[in-house]
Amino acid sequence: MTATAAIEIRPGLRARPRVAAVMFDFDGTISLIRAGWVEVMLDGMRALCPPAPGEDVSALDHALRQDIVRLAGRPTIDQMIVFAGRVRARGGVELDPSALK
Repeated sequence: MTATAAIEIRPGLRARPRVAAVMFDFDGTISLIRAGWVEVMLDGMRALCPPAPGEDVSALDHALRQDIVRLAGRPTIDQMIVFAGRVRARGGVELDPSALK
């Protein structure tokens, strides 16, 4: 395998013979495997997003949960643009997606 990005070699690091693999999650795609991550996001979003007139809270939770899962791994700003649009569509306050990051 050939690396196309810069690789930093740290000669001062000690070998760790029992470590078989290391994974870096730069874009958050595996954040869903952390216990409770969806609930943490849902709680934060629920506080800012009112249900639409006549909408059941469980329906709102379902919609927000779908957004969280569907947008996992995308840049945070993309996630917050979708969220701000959902809040606006439900008559909530105008949110600046860049401030939500």
